[in-house]
Amino acid sequence: MDIDVICKFRNKSNLIIKNSKNVKSISTKYNKKKYKFMMNEIWDNNITYNDIYSYFCKNSVNYKDKNIILFGYSGSGKTFTMMNILKEIINNNIDNKIKYTISCFQIYNNNIYDILDNNKQLKFFKNDILIIKDISKLQFESFDELSDIITNNRKCSKTYNNDVSSRSCLIIKINSIISTYNIIDMPGQETANINNNINIQNEAKNINLSMLALKNCILSYYQKKKYIPFRDNLLTLYLKKMFISICKVYFICTINSDNKIFYQLDSIKYASCLVHPKKNINNNITKLLLEYSLYITSIGLNNCEDNDIFKQLKNNDYSNINNINKMLNSNIEVINEFKKKINCFLEKIKK
Repeated sequence: MDIDVICKFRNKSNLIIKNSKNVKSISTKYNKKKYKFMMNEIWDNNITYNDIYSYFCKNSVNYKDKNIILFGYSGSGKTFTMMNILKEIINNNIDNKIKYTISCFQIYNNNIYDILDNNKQLKFFKNDILIIKDISKLQFESFDELSDIITNNRKCSKTYNNDVSSRSCLIIKINSIISTYNIIDMPGQETANINNNINIQNEAKNINLSMLALKNCILSYYQKKKYIPFRDNLLTLYLKKMFISICKVYFICTINSDNKIFYQLDSIKYASCLVHPKKNINNNITKLLLEYSLYITSIGLNNCEDNDIFKQLKNNDYSNINNINKMLNSNIEVINEFKKKINCFLEKIKK
């Protein structure tokens, strides 16, 4: 599981943002305390949704399974961002005549409802994984048709921060021969005690518990614990496959810079907890392994003639010893360069 944690600002931020190639950080001073948070990516309000989709395509080219999880306070532009990302994916499939199926359901108050079937309540079983029975799988000829169904069936309420705040966890799965997208739009965060409505208060508590359960699973995964508490929540049990597969994960934290600084810091702090502490080292390992595979290919393991040479060596046949010498000498520069990179990488780990 390869994770990128991204902060996306709805409008111009007053926070101190460093967004260079090597350092991506958000810092500020609040209540006489200094805060600094590291991210994998930071997007300002000038980024387009075409840019975002291009980023996904570029950074997950080696992964068929892609997971996009959005979270943030109500009014931060979370669901708006989700719908525009969904639009880019669906329109790309339509424009390129890619056959796909889509399922869409919401988790609300520990029940599951099929968005594409008029919010029909679905049966589910909590076994080793979450099994959902008889969920609809459709293909749409236009994004607008899908958008109307989601908008009309999503559970929303008026809250302190937003007149149409999403109150359910929306899960959209798009399957095609090229890729599989899991898009999860978390319900809008709210401070439970600022709403007078008891239902909104209870919803806010359930939302916070879901956020906590997801964070606990991510941290347990990073710490390589034997036990990861998937069963604490329906969402985390559904996402169990994500933790045990080779996939790309994008956590997108949406921030409304017009909100109170407390709300902004709360979301950013949560997002920073999801950043892998050794993300850069892991990336370097991946690149090193890729170079190693290319090196193995370059010395002829996949070449018919050189394969014959290796077979002869295994059979104690040294008649082609001159050819072996030529092969190794022709690649001596590649070998030495590879050794240098390994030594350099080992030195960085020691530090």
